Amino acid sequence: MQNTEIKDRVLQLINREKLSSSKFAEIIGVQRSSISHIISGRNKPSLDFIEKVLDKFSSLNPNWLVTGNGGMYLEVSQNKIDFSNEITESDLIEQTENSKKNNLQNTTINSELNLQENTIQKKIEKIIVFYNDNTFETLNPEN
Repeated sequence: MQNTEIKDRVLQLINREKLSSSKFAEIIGVQRSSISHIISGRNKPSLDFIEKVLDKFSSLNPNWLVTGNGGMYLEVSQNKIDFSNEITESDLIEQTENSKKNNLQNTTINSELNLQENTIQKKIEKIIVFYNDNTFETLNPEN
């Protein structure tokens, strides 16, 4: 465990996020006096307080907040930017290609269904049989 106390890490977080104590309290949903009491060392943060902080600051490293070990942030150590939800150009290209494939599959399925419909609707009207003596016969099946 590092020498800093949890109150110091809460203060570091507030400063790093460039927030006032009252704005921090508003964001996590606690009274301003709670923040003041924690930072002054009068009260230690409760489990409920820690859960609220971690809920609102999802990129924050819980291990750092509680013990002081590790970096402040999970995704990018010592950096509050979290790129995990951004869409990259390659993601867009992949989505476009998948969309094209799906459209092609749907078109193929629709074409096959139309072909099956046409085949089902077609009825044989006559059959012509050619013989090797150059004669032929026309057959009319029953409808």
